[in-house]
Order: sequence, then structure tokens, then C-alpha cells
Amino acid sequence: SSADLSSYIGYVQKTWNLGKNTLITGYSLRRENYENLVTKANKAHRTSNAIYLSYNNVFSDKFSATLGLRGEIIDDPVKSENILNPQFQTLYKINDTTSWYINIGKAFQMPTVDSYYGKKAAAGTLKPEEGWTYETGIKKIYDNKSIKLAVFHMDFENKIGWSDKDPGTGEQYAINKGDFRNTGIEAEFTHNVNDKWRYSLGIGYGNPEVKDPSAANPKWVQDDGRIDASASVFYSISKLTSGLTYKYLGGHDVPSRSRLTWNTSYDLTKNDNITLTMNNLLDKDNYSNRYGNLDLPYNWKITYTRTF
Repeated sequence: SSADLSSYIGYVQKTWNLGKNTLITGYSLRRENYENLVTKANKAHRTSNAIYLSYNNVFSDKFSATLGLRGEIIDDPVKSENILNPQFQTLYKINDTTSWYINIGKAFQMPTVDSYYGKKAAAGTLKPEEGWTYETGIKKIYDNKSIKLAVFHMDFENKIGWSDKDPGTGEQYAINKGDFRNTGIEAEFTHNVNDKWRYSLGIGYGNPEVKDPSAANPKWVQDDGRIDASASVFYSISKLTSGLTYKYLGGHDVPSRSRLTWNTSYDLTKNDNITLTMNNLLDKDNYSNRYGNLDLPYNWKITYTRTF
């Protein structure tokens, strides 16, 4: 699009060890900027300040629970928001090799700043996407292998998506597609071959659907791919860890998506780490929807992390 966009993100986090229990606290700041290069009057920014905490309580050798809270103040050019997102997790050790977990959390996502300025988008009508996710599963770890089997359900409202193409211009704009739900199952197998090599295989099947409550005859329709598969291989030696991950998404009315990612991490010291991530390594044309919009081509980023 004919616009300049930029984002600045920073966060700080601290872990507190309280006997067997753990408390994580943190603060994050995000500023997003938008300026239209054609219509200079269309410029805006959004600032988000968030405080979060996560407390893990070990009740016994077999049972622990974690409560997380994230509070966020969002200064938005259209409508500001004050958000509180909770998350709750439990872990129960059935025996020395098998555990059962539950994870329940609330999610919230604002429309992008530039979506307010689409040629047909009504700035005051685009709402944030929010909802709940629920997951429970079994993890089994034995010798040098592990197996995970999980079922999940997602329930959201105001799902953010794209309009149909305008017959005259062929253009699209961001819209709230309506209610969203997805129920599915996932399985993952991991094998630590030796102290240097490990690999994992994963497969998932879901039923992502969306329904527009404002339609004359609301009905649930498929919204994305149903089959999700992945394969990863990692190599570690001394301070270096490097891995290739392949992901596939299919079972939809657009060409299947495949992405190869190479991630290499090096510990400069016991407190300092530098990581190079190369996304879409094969530079595949992955369609994000049926209108021909593409995901990002090959791209990379370098991350430096310091713990203290």
C-alpha cells in the first residue's frame, strides 16, 4: 500500500523464585505508526502499555497450577481500550512418565492501525477481535522420547478478516467477519536421538468456521485450512543450537501453504544470547486467503537477549 508503517517494541521481565513457587512479572511498550503517502492527512499512531504477571504454585509433587494476568492500556486513534486478559493452567503428574494438563486463556487483538484508512473501511465500525481458548491433553515422556496428544476449542467474536474484492476496483479492506470457532485435535512426537540431535513430528486437524450474525441467513462456513502438519530437526553442540522446521497447512479452498524456517541460537555468555531466524527459506508464494494475498516472502531477523 502507499503508506509508511513502523513499530517500536520493548519489554522487560523478571523471574522470582519463591521456594518451589515462581512469580514472573513484566512490562511491555509498543508504538505503531502509520502515514499515508498519498493523503498526508491520514496519519496516526497507537501506543500500548502492558503489565503482566504469572504465578506458578506447586501444591504437591503431583499437582501445580499457574495463574496469569495481563493488563493493557491501549491509546488508539479511533477507540482506546483497557484490557485484562487472564490465563489459567494446571499440571497433574499421573505417574513418573505421564502428565495431564489444562490450559484456559482469554485473547484480544486490535485491528491494525492502517486498516482504519482503507478506501471503504468505516473507521468507527472495525472492532477488536477477542475470545477464549481451551485446551487439555496428555504428555508422556519415557527414555529419550515424548508424545503429546491434545484437544482444543476456540471461541471468538468480531473475527478480523478481509472483504470480498470490489467489483469495480478489485480492492479489499479489513472487516469483522463475525463469530469464529475451531475445535480440533493435535499430536506430537519428539525423539532425542543423542546429546546432539533431536527431531519432532506433529499433526493437527481442526474445523475453523466463521459466521456473520448480521447476515440474512447466518450459517457457519469454513474459514481456514483444516490440516496442520510440522517436522523439525535440531542440532546442538556446546553453546550453539540450530534447527530446521517445516510447516504445512492444507484442506482449504486456496493452495496449501508450506514454510521452511531455519533458527540458529548461540550463547555468547551464560547471560547473553544471539539468535538468527530465517523465515520462508524457500521463498514460497503462500496464499493467505482466496483473493491472492500472499504471506511474507523470505525474511530474517536477529535477536539479542540478556538475562540477569
